[in-house]
Amino acid sequence: MFALKDPSVGTLESNFASTVFYALSALQVQNSSRTQRGLLSSGPSSRKVFHGIAKRLWPHLHLVLAVDSGSNQIYGEMLRENYCRGVPFYSPFYAATEGLIGVNLWPQEPTRRYMLCPRSMFCEFLPESSLEEETPHTLLMEEVKEERTMSSLSQTYCIGDIVKVVGIPQPVNICSFARRGQMLSVRGEKVSEALFLNALKKALAQWPGARLIDYCCAESGIMDSIGGSDPHYQVFIELKGVRNLTEEQRYKLDICLQQDSAVYKSFRFKGSIGPMRVQLVAEGAFKELRKRMMAFSNTSPNTFKMHRVLRRKEYGDFLLGKTIS
Repeated sequence: MFALKDPSVGTLESNFASTVFYALSALQVQNSSRTQRGLLSSGPSSRKVFHGIAKRLWPHLHLVLAVDSGSNQIYGEMLRENYCRGVPFYSPFYAATEGLIGVNLWPQEPTRRYMLCPRSMFCEFLPESSLEEETPHTLLMEEVKEERTMSSLSQTYCIGDIVKVVGIPQPVNICSFARRGQMLSVRGEKVSEALFLNALKKALAQWPGARLIDYCCAESGIMDSIGGSDPHYQVFIELKGVRNLTEEQRYKLDICLQQDSAVYKSFRFKGSIGPMRVQLVAEGAFKELRKRMMAFSNTSPNTFKMHRVLRRKEYGDFLLGKTIS
């Protein structure tokens, strides 16, 4: 509200792009009673009016400062395509609750890279191929190799991030954030967050008029409703522009993941994994889920990251209750 009254705002800053996205989404929902500037409108044209709204509300806005990689990637993309069209984004830090890990020295590059900070944290790494080992051998910063995908540890605490080493200008390394260590795996297939999101984007392009707002998945084993069916993924999606998908359209997501993952495709071919069950949820469902997750974990909006793979049955049940199609 204070920012709306200050046209000289030059930077929108938040830990995560999701916070900026939800703030501007709330403004769109409540715009009719929240502004008298004549820039906003309600009704059928509201969506068009809100394209690039940040730049019109704040003519001097020159930067959105927020993490827009990993689980925040979709929020960053939606902001750039919609509310913050034409405004540069900069993800300055790679950090965790435990402390600062790296700094982005390449603000104008679209791919986020971070120079690790050896004096702020003591970091060790695990090769991704060794994550299933009972006692994997850790590597120090100078021992990792370029183009290797690693799981990172800080102060001997596993933070669960998967990073890719993209440069080794000794004595420190440059890493790009690959993903959180969230995997879908009902038969040992290990479908990563990034792999699933890429498949979802491909399927989305084949759903005319659909725009992704948010999504998450659950393995069928945590749900009660699986009966005697084969293990499968339960996929919850919030969309704008459509309120229903045909069975053929839903199946396109399964096909897209098979195209991207040979392992998943082999299990589907053998019948060891059943087809995905794609559920469309009501508008605002993920906003409510976010509040529930934060309340349960006592997490503030500034540090919360949406879970792309649900591990608690009550979250899956909540989204099932919000299903509209």
